Amino acid sequence: MKNKYLEMVRGLAALLVVLTHLSSKTPELARNKGHLINFFCNWGTEAVIIFFILSGIVIHSSFEKKPRSMSMFLYQRIVRLHPTLLLGVLISVVIEHSIFRQVPPLGTIFFNIIPLSSISGYLSPLLWNTNPVIWSLTFEVFFYLIFGLFAINNKKINNRNLILWFIISVCCIGFYYINFSSAILNHLIQMFAFSTIWIVGFYIWKLRGYFSMNLLTAIFGVLMFPLISRLRLTENYYDPAKYFLFACVSIPMFLYLIVDKSSTALQKKVFLITIPLVIIYIVASTLLILDRSYLSAIKIAYVLLPFFSLLITSKLIKRLLSYLRDKIFLPFFVCLGKYSYSIYLFHFPIIVGINAYFTEVNLLIRVSIIFICTLLLSYFMENVIQSFLNKKLLR
Repeated sequence: MKNKYLEMVRGLAALLVVLTHLSSKTPELARNKGHLINFFCNWGTEAVIIFFILSGIVIHSSFEKKPRSMSMFLYQRIVRLHPTLLLGVLISVVIEHSIFRQVPPLGTIFFNIIPLSSISGYLSPLLWNTNPVIWSLTFEVFFYLIFGLFAINNKKINNRNLILWFIISVCCIGFYYINFSSAILNHLIQMFAFSTIWIVGFYIWKLRGYFSMNLLTAIFGVLMFPLISRLRLTENYYDPAKYFLFACVSIPMFLYLIVDKSSTALQKKVFLITIPLVIIYIVASTLLILDRSYLSAIKIAYVLLPFFSLLITSKLIKRLLSYLRDKIFLPFFVCLGKYSYSIYLFHFPIIVGINAYFTEVNLLIRVSIIFICTLLLSYFMENVIQSFLNKKLLR
């Protein structure tokens, strides 16, 4: 049975990605972008990082419940990922031809379907006009491939190889900032550097039986997300060091959502997570304050935001949050989470297509059409096509 809170997070992450691209690819919204719109509609990359962490958690959870061989694991991943990816690429090619009057080279199309196209395009460029979100699928497929080939041994998880993978990945974060002459080497370094995030997620599932977590610490960590995501550790926009730190800060939230309350080893261990969290907060706050590229008001807002977690010490606020979670957020985002993968792959070409063909239509109506088309296509993909393929191919 799926964890409903993880599904809620998945649905929320999918919505954040859609809002990010909607605000940047819809002319009226892009022209009027300011700090307010950015605060609510500029979390697409962070949402993808959440997807990576969720992927690690879910793979560990499912493998624990139903161990399988390396070949079966990889086969199941292909059946789950590639039909939707194939349709997403085909829709993108149609949009490319009809709007931009061009068809990507067959090699580019092929590498986006495998996929081997990434944010830096070392092996192949992305479909930047119509579906650049495929970059994250390249990472996901790499994570699954490495896990299947090196971490599964006789239907058991090889922890020694997982630790070795993590060590190699941490080392690759340092090499990520060096541009080597070999495109293949650069691609592999990039894949390994970002896989630290997936491995953090993978081990979060294991930690749930050893560490308890309270709501205060979990919310404090969540409210640190803007602080961490806006750090400029390097000049790289896609910075694996920053997003590895982001993944670490997410640990309290995920532990709170999946903690094994039946375990007898949970007592009085919250501090083992809280102390590193506070240290990260102090260091991150200092770095942001010293960063001259941000306005003082923004610095203050991000540094003070985590302290709003103290509001939950009020019973009234806690009841209100529980009501909103159970009556509003859970039903909506759990439903959205079920279709999040298809939403993720279909929304970008639909946004581009609707904005191109309905330029004279009212903004609100146009946005509504975008959401309706995305949801309908995602529903059809998951409930009809993917369901049929699962029955035929995963018996």
